[in-house]
Amino acid sequence: MREQCTQSQYGRVLKRYEGEELKEALAQVLSQAAARAKYLRRGAIVEPCFAELRERQGLRRFHRRGLNPVRVEFALHCIAFNLKKAVQRPSFVFFLLWFRSPNRAWHPIGAVGLWPLRY
Repeated sequence: MREQCTQSQYGRVLKRYEGEELKEALAQVLSQAAARAKYLRRGAIVEPCFAELRERQGLRRFHRRGLNPVRVEFALHCIAFNLKKAVQRPSFVFFLLWFRSPNRAWHPIGAVGLWPLRY
C-alpha cells in the first residue's frame, strides 16, 4: 500500500483538519438534487448581508479586542445594515410620517412615545 502513496523511504504524513468530517457530510448531502436546490436559496438570502458588511462597511476583521467589544462592534454594523434596508423601503418613510407628532421636535422613536427624548 505504501508504494501506491509515496516513493519516499520515510513515508507520508496525512493531516486531517478539524471540521473535515463536516465538510464531507455536507458534500454527501449536497449530492442530492433537492438539497442542492435548497442550499442555493441560501446564497440569495444570507450571503448578500455578509457581502454588504464586508465590502461596503469594511468589516473584514474586527477592530476591538475581547468578546464583548466585538459583540458591540458587530451589533453596530448590524444596526447600520438594518437602517439602510429600512430607509430604502417606501413603507418606512410612511411609518415615520404617520407617527410624527406636531407638538414636539420630530424624532422617530420619541414621536411614538416609547422613548421621550429632549433636545
